[in-house]
Amino acid sequence: MTEPTTTSAMASILPGIFGLAGVVLGALLTQLREILQRRKRHLSYWSALSAEVDLCHGFAMAYENDPVQSPLYRLPTLAYEKGFLALLADGATTENEAHCILRFYGQVLQINRGLEYAHAGRNDPKTLALEESRLKLKTKNLIDPNCTDPGGPYYSAVRGAIDRRVKRRL
Repeated sequence: MTEPTTTSAMASILPGIFGLAGVVLGALLTQLREILQRRKRHLSYWSALSAEVDLCHGFAMAYENDPVQSPLYRLPTLAYEKGFLALLADGATTENEAHCILRFYGQVLQINRGLEYAHAGRNDPKTLALEESRLKLKTKNLIDPNCTDPGGPYYSAVRGAIDRRVKRRL
């Protein structure tokens, strides 16, 4: 008589076990999907930063080589403003990566501010010459791998940090 009791007990427990297994499997699949989406999103942020850093480098070189004292362009900061903040919020940067990116973009923001000052002073030759001199120094420091500025080298450091992240695909 113990057999019918064991069978009926198993029959009543079995749906609960399968239900619990389904819930656990669903939770694991959801977590896996979120992890994969986060990795893909982080890679896109790092890739955008990579492209933007190269654009900044190109604009800095253009300013160094072009005779225009007050150009209309500014160095881009969109990937920094959106992507880097998201990476920080997700805890997806090391201290060294954050340091390199913050130093580089600190220089970029100073260059953009200098470009604004040069544009505002374009009708005053003395002001324009002063701003151009400061901008030439800032752009040189941004692109020079041998920069001795306390925060430099800027481009080569940030390029290395981003390349390590993008090449290992996070």
